[in-house]
Amino acid sequence: MAIGGKPRPGRRSRLLPLAVLWSLQVLDIGGHGTGSIRGGWSALGWAVVGAGIASILWVTVSSGSSKASTGNRTVVDAFLAAVQQPTSAEFPSPDSAIRFLVEQVRTQNLADVTRVLPIDELYEHETFEWRATWLESIDLESFFPGQPLSKLETVALEPLRNVYTDFALDLLMPGFADHGVYTLPDAAAVKRLEAKLDPGRLKGIFVKKITLSATQPASKFLTPGHDPLIEEAVEANVIVGGIGAPLGFDFDLWKVGTNWLMVGVSPA
Repeated sequence: MAIGGKPRPGRRSRLLPLAVLWSLQVLDIGGHGTGSIRGGWSALGWAVVGAGIASILWVTVSSGSSKASTGNRTVVDAFLAAVQQPTSAEFPSPDSAIRFLVEQVRTQNLADVTRVLPIDELYEHETFEWRATWLESIDLESFFPGQPLSKLETVALEPLRNVYTDFALDLLMPGFADHGVYTLPDAAAVKRLEAKLDPGRLKGIFVKKITLSATQPASKFLTPGHDPLIEEAVEANVIVGGIGAPLGFDFDLWKVGTNWLMVGVSPA
């Protein structure tokens, strides 16, 4: 995505609003035909995020330590209460945010990775009216007035899915998150895919190289009339090693307050 603009064709990175705007392709590794999925995200990707979110909510409810009371808490409140906040200037540079993200993906630390994502900020700032006006349309992946769960799915979970789960899937199986469905004709095919997607394969990943574009001030890209959540934005090309041949990714980052936060990752 061009900073502050609508998504470029072929890019999954999503700045405000974080809409799913790509087409799903179908791969057939079993040679037994193809299928289709309505929307832009794979069922496995949803399953991975769903399992992680369940663990976050369990920790929040069971620990009793959160930003909100445990009494009568809704699912939305529980998730937002579990989101961690960075300390002041914890990520003072894009480089520090990128390296933190890669480390959390390497260790599969879903709880701590929320510190480097603008989840609370996006949920608080986006409105139905602003998003609908900006996109000039709505669809089944929009959020709707008076529907907090749909806003949670559309706004708060988008950076987590894209920056954490999609990134991990692209490392484990390059191209998987963008291309969608694999048919699995037998138990052997399931086992082969399971081995490829084993998160244990991520334990050796590391940042080989970071190349930053020029930082742009918010005045260059903010939509007129939108609350200035972002102070600056930058794109980075990142080479990740430690899992086969080095892989290139484009990272999109915002400066929010004193921290650089991650808003998008896609294969370069």
